[in-house]
This record gives sequence, structure tokens and C-alpha cells, in this order.
Amino acid sequence: MRVRGFFVNCYDTSKVAIEVRRALFLLQRISPSTDEEIEKLYAEVFVDRDEGHIQWHTEDTLDRLWEPGELIVEPSESHAETYEFIISEEFKSVLIYSYFHNALYSDDSRATKGWDATSIYDIVKDKDDQL
Repeated sequence: MRVRGFFVNCYDTSKVAIEVRRALFLLQRISPSTDEEIEKLYAEVFVDRDEGHIQWHTEDTLDRLWEPGELIVEPSESHAETYEFIISEEFKSVLIYSYFHNALYSDDSRATKGWDATSIYDIVKDKDDQL
């Protein structure tokens, strides 16, 4: 097992400040995956020609909460959020999904909105890592 740090930047490209009170981060394993696992994932997505997103196996979830007024991103500014996951030595590629909830919309609302990002990382061994 090893600890790997990942970060995501939340950029405010609007003309108003945005308040974030909750963010969700998912660590999903892409590789290694067997041919059978990948075929099953593709079959789940491309049923009746309806395209969707492949749901790779979620290895870990991080739910981050902020107090009201704690995280406000002003127009043309950004906020960098760093988080760490413990990952298996066997992982070669992972997907990090990030979702920042818009504080103007309640989690119970049918109109929950926010901002998301997906990043894929190839895990490269550091020179200090044991083989």
C-alpha cells in the first residue's frame, strides 16, 4: 500500500462568488482490470444503444464538508483542494471524480446542482518505491 496525494482546483469563471459547503471525491480503479470486468462494464453502459458513463470500481470515497461562509470562491479566482488516498501497489491507473455541490441548492432538492471534474492518473513508481 502507498499514499498518493491528488488535487483538484475549483475555478470560478462566473461573475458572482460561489459558496461550496460540500464536495465528494471518488477514487476508482481502472487498471488492473480483467477483460471480463471491462466487458461487463461496457455491457452495463451500452445497453440498447443508450450511452452513459462507465462506472469503474470505486475503491474509496471522501466526503468533505465546510461550514457556511468557510469556502467562498470569488469570480476569476480558484480554490485548490488536496486529498490523499491509500492505494494498492498493484494499481496502474485510477480515475478521480470530484463533485462540488452548489450551496444555493439543498441536497434534498430535486434541482441539486454543482460542478464536477474527472481526472485520470497513471501511477508511476517513485525512485524510493520498492519493486
